[in-house]
Amino acid sequence: MYVVSWFVVIFLYLLNWSDKYPPISLKLLSFLSGTCLLSLVLAIITHKKKRFEYKALVNPQIYYKWIMKQTKRVYLLLFVEFVYFQTIPLLSYLKGNTDNRLYMDFAMPIIHIFVLNGVLLLFYFSSYCYFSQGRRKNSFLKPMLINFAGPLLFMSRGSALYMMFGLFLLYLMSGKKIVNVMIFLMPMSLMVLFLFGQMGNLRINDPEGELILQ
Repeated sequence: MYVVSWFVVIFLYLLNWSDKYPPISLKLLSFLSGTCLLSLVLAIITHKKKRFEYKALVNPQIYYKWIMKQTKRVYLLLFVEFVYFQTIPLLSYLKGNTDNRLYMDFAMPIIHIFVLNGVLLLFYFSSYCYFSQGRRKNSFLKPMLINFAGPLLFMSRGSALYMMFGLFLLYLMSGKKIVNVMIFLMPMSLMVLFLFGQMGNLRINDPEGELILQ
């Protein structure tokens, strides 16, 4: 997925259809080519050895306390970022009293790496436990929602979309019937795309979406 997605992006970029972006540098092109090659090699190895074969957890409930403990730690670091920048990006954009670069600048050195990767990891693992538990009253919905709220608070549309895509993959791997998947996917996809666009409008202070259309 990494190789294919970057190959398509680089291929289209090299066609120079846009006059808004500069030519891609040799340094960046070499970096992306190198990481694609490494990713491809690792993919072949892991596929042959079946290291990522899906297996439901036998007793996922034993991980609940650990997930919640790590979630509190991640949110403590996120709180440090809010104090450092003296704002919560989502609230600032809702109030309309910030510039449209806040979401790009909101990244405290070192700290943000742990925050971003922390919420991603904990969301994925919570989702894995959620599908493994499989009961109607599922306790892992709580940490899933809490960690999903992280990227929304600092206005990272990409991270939120990664989470939804990862959730969809786990949903497929957990053995759901394709008909049920499609019934679930269609309305969810429309909702996700709508919210994705709304967050974009909010970030650039363009509620009518005219700038994006232009």
